Amino acid sequence: MKKVLALVLAFCMIFAFTACGSKETPAPAQNSGTSAPAQTGGNTPAAPAATSSDKTMDPITIKMAMTLEETNSQYICVKKFCESVTEATDGNIKFEFYPNGLLGSQADVVEMVNQGAPILSIFSTGYYTDYDADFGIINGPYLYKNWRQELAVGTTDWYSEKTDKLASESNLRILTLFYTGTRHLLSTKPVQQPSDIKGMKVRFPGDVIYSELWKAFGGAPVQLAWGEVYQGLQQGVVEAAEAPLSTMFNSSLQEVAKNLTLTGHIMCADTICLSESTWQQIPAEYQAVISELAYKAAYGFGEEQESGDAGFVQKFKDAGCNVYEVNTEEFAKIAVNMYPNMTQYSDGLVDNYKAMLETLSY
Repeated sequence: MKKVLALVLAFCMIFAFTACGSKETPAPAQNSGTSAPAQTGGNTPAAPAATSSDKTMDPITIKMAMTLEETNSQYICVKKFCESVTEATDGNIKFEFYPNGLLGSQADVVEMVNQGAPILSIFSTGYYTDYDADFGIINGPYLYKNWRQELAVGTTDWYSEKTDKLASESNLRILTLFYTGTRHLLSTKPVQQPSDIKGMKVRFPGDVIYSELWKAFGGAPVQLAWGEVYQGLQQGVVEAAEAPLSTMFNSSLQEVAKNLTLTGHIMCADTICLSESTWQQIPAEYQAVISELAYKAAYGFGEEQESGDAGFVQKFKDAGCNVYEVNTEEFAKIAVNMYPNMTQYSDGLVDNYKAMLETLSY
């Protein structure tokens, strides 16, 4: 795999561009996590300020890489976003599309973007914790009243500082938070109460916040690429998987696991991301347009997920699955036991983050 990754990275880097100057925004202040950051206001994250009217640029081709299949609603949404960028930039920014993990796993793609390859993808917030551990709190369990409150985190000074730091120090430019649905549990054995998870092999995507969550329930987290989950459930490598309803159903997991538990444990925020070195090749005016299009795509997808969840519950029932509606408060009381184990978080982060959420308008 390392040889394959090296070849892919080398191929991608042929098309990479060197940065055309220093960042226009000042270096962000370090966040100590000891006080709740202020909200910048509004529901739409501020786009980068345009400083020049010159949109002249060398054409860029960016590879959109995702591990999801072409029929997945998330993939379709991001592809439409990319196509809207091409139209809005008069064809100066074009995309090649690589679904089904054709450029490697999500971890592989994160590494390539970090190295400056011209790739755009969807990354879980957990993948940024290698660079800034506090960023993982965004996907904490049972934090939000609804997905709009989560997306509003993108309007805060805390978020701006974190994303600017990632861009300047790790070459990762986040365009927007991207709500991908509320995550539920699909298993080969019934789960009707928290104790049913004890000893269960639960697939997790690699983010430490997920592994600690299932450990809090007494489960046995197993890291597995999404493309391997179907076979993993079929062969008993894992006994449960968790994801938004649309993601699990569109991946046909209902064929190999017949118990759906509506835990609603995480309102999942991924991100649309590309390398900062690629981002700096784009004129400021186009950056502003792209940021706006990214947020609109994310918000629209959130509405789509919200309206579609009831329909997917029925689809699971029609596929012969048992659907369990549980007392989520019982699950939430146990989930908070994971936080003392998140020693990588800065002091006071969890309490301050919760306090910040209460100040948001959405």
